[in-house]
Amino acid sequence: MQIDIHNLNKKYAARQVLFDINLSLNLNSKVIGLVGPNGAGKSTLMRVISGVLLPNSGEILLNDDNKQIEYNQWALRNTLYVPAGERGLINKLSLIDNFRYFCGLKNVNYKEGLGCFERMAQTLEMNNLINRDYDQMSTGQKKSAALLNALALKTKLILLDEPSNGLDIDAQDGLKHVLNLTKNTGYQKVLVSSHDVNLLTSVCDGYVFIRGGHIIAKLDSPANHEDLIDLYHQSFKKED
Repeated sequence: MQIDIHNLNKKYAARQVLFDINLSLNLNSKVIGLVGPNGAGKSTLMRVISGVLLPNSGEILLNDDNKQIEYNQWALRNTLYVPAGERGLINKLSLIDNFRYFCGLKNVNYKEGLGCFERMAQTLEMNNLINRDYDQMSTGQKKSAALLNALALKTKLILLDEPSNGLDIDAQDGLKHVLNLTKNTGYQKVLVSSHDVNLLTSVCDGYVFIRGGHIIAKLDSPANHEDLIDLYHQSFKKED
C-alpha cells in the first residue's frame, strides 16, 4: 500500500505553509520519521495526510495492489493524528471513555476493541489509569494515554506529532518499546514527527526531510545517530 502526494499546497489565509509537495509513502516501511526544524510544515503535512485538513490544491492518492482508493474517505476511517502537547484526548472523560468516544468517530466496534485496549494498557503499564479523567493525568501519562488510544483503535496509519516531548526517561523508553512492538507484531504503520534523534534512530525504517514547506530529501532505510544528523545537515545545506 502506498500514499502518493502530488503537487500539494496548503495555505492558512494568505500564509502558505506547504509548497508543491510531491511525496510517496510506502506503507511497507512500518515507522517513517518526518524530520525538520521548527516551522518546517511537519504538523500541517501530518494533518493533511490524516484528513484533518484539506489542501488548497494538489491531490493525495492511495494505491493498493494497483487499485486507486478515494483517499479522504479512507483517511477519515483509517488514520489517526495525535497532536503535540496535551491535546490528544478529551479532558473531562476517562481514558476508557475517550476510547469509547473515538470508537464512535472511527466506526470501530467498542466491545470488539475493548480487549485490544486492555491488552495494550497492560503493555504500557497503564491499567491503573484507564478510569482516570484525562485532565487529571501528568504530561507523560497524557502522552502515553493518547498513544494507547491510537494503538487500540487499530487505525492503519497513526501520525504522532512530537510524541516524546515532556516524557521522562522511563516514559521515553516505554514509547520506544511500544513503537517497536507495533512495528514487529502489528499491521499498523506510523508516521512520527520528532526532534528526538534517539527516538527516530531507535524506531524508524525511513525518513522524510522537510524545510520551509518543501520536501528536501528522503531516505528509505534506517539510519544510526551520526548518519541521521549528517544527512540532516547535508540536506538542509542545499537550501542555504
